[in-house]
Amino acid sequence: MEIPRTSTTRNEGRGPGEGFRTFQTFARGWLEAHGDHTSAHDLSGYADAEAAGRLYTAWLEAGGHPMAVQQSVRRWLAGYGTTEVAGFVYKAWLNAGGRMSVVSPQVLDWIARHASSADHVLVAYLDRGGPFPLVRDAALTCMTRLRESADGSFVSKALAKRASLSDEVVLAILAWCRHFAHEGDALWRLSQLGEKLARPGVAEEACAVAELLLEPWLDPQSSPDRDVANNAAHVLAFLGSIHDPRLRARAYALLLRWLRHPNTFSRSTFCRRPLVPRLLTHVGVLLECGAIDLTADGAALARFEQWAVRCDPETMRPFAPLQEWFRRRVLP
Repeated sequence: MEIPRTSTTRNEGRGPGEGFRTFQTFARGWLEAHGDHTSAHDLSGYADAEAAGRLYTAWLEAGGHPMAVQQSVRRWLAGYGTTEVAGFVYKAWLNAGGRMSVVSPQVLDWIARHASSADHVLVAYLDRGGPFPLVRDAALTCMTRLRESADGSFVSKALAKRASLSDEVVLAILAWCRHFAHEGDALWRLSQLGEKLARPGVAEEACAVAELLLEPWLDPQSSPDRDVANNAAHVLAFLGSIHDPRLRARAYALLLRWLRHPNTFSRSTFCRRPLVPRLLTHVGVLLECGAIDLTADGAALARFEQWAVRCDPETMRPFAPLQEWFRRRVLP
């Protein structure tokens, strides 16, 4: 099978185009003809051509084994590892499970040089377990640029769970959630921010975004599905830990409305174990201050008890029956 030829001009090396599709067709054809995803001897002679980056990208994305082109990719990166087209090679290599050592430290240099457009490589790098501190600045640049872009979904997903995010990155993720409030991913992303929602520097915006995202589901006639119910429970647990009394009052107001909704805790099937007793504590505060009435809100409290036992039966065992615990919270 003959290797397709293409121009090596810089303009053609910027990203997928007709030349890339030609290479991808070739790579798939090779795999179909040989049934061998682990050898690609005919590709090794092209490591000195810049356009070969698209060939290696096509090979990897078509399912070719990284080991088949490992030495060629290593050699190619030595000459073209900082070019824009190298971004597609890094992404394809990492997504295909190629060894991190083959692209390090060049991939970090590339992300730093192309921080304003490095989101696809950044996500691949983080998904493969690359150390976040080494790309912290690029992460802020990417998330800030994409906070009103649909592409920000991938970056925010890769970043949200990380404990060491700066307030600036958290605010950029919150901005993305606000801009895409109608998307189901927004509430999930908010829940993944976890304890970071209660930080003093982001708590007010976190409350505002939570109010925006939950408002459509706070109508008693609404019917949130399991995922919405699960994600909302996590968000409310974290927001209730805000230190600012004014903002915590807003968080508790959301929890109170969520508690009284007939289809929220009754639909939720999962909550991370440490958060179940935290939500129980928040409900206890609402009982103590008189916001919840044992009689008028009896059905709501029963639904909450069933949810708590369902999600964390071991932790809830010492509190059983919860109705007695509720009563003790309101005794003078």
